[in-house]
Amino acid sequence: MPLVYSGIVTIAITVLVYYFNKRTVIGKWKPLYKQTLYGVLFACAAIFATEFGGYNYSGAIINSRDAAIILGGLLFGPWTGILGGLLAGAERFFISTGIFGVGAYTQIACTIATVFAGCFSALFYALIFRKH
Repeated sequence: MPLVYSGIVTIAITVLVYYFNKRTVIGKWKPLYKQTLYGVLFACAAIFATEFGGYNYSGAIINSRDAAIILGGLLFGPWTGILGGLLAGAERFFISTGIFGVGAYTQIACTIATVFAGCFSALFYALIFRKH
């Protein structure tokens, strides 16, 4: 069930960001400001998935951290994915291992995967939505 909860949080943030982008003054902000705000929001969703949305399967914690980063980068711009990946990766490296004791043996691998997820989402955004 924790994976379902973290997925619901990610989807809820996506819907709210889309709604606020279309119907409020946030939609009129410069793209860099919007993508910075969205990057922080999707990093929060990824951190929630890391800390509270994991499922213990034979001693390994399975979570959907990278899904939030990829979704943010693909839907809301490349800087959203990059910033979200950097923030969630930094949290995974510095905080979750020390405070929560989450997977110290996968600390570096999970950090690199999260940062790469943000970079790949930016690359995919550029390849898919590039104006010809």
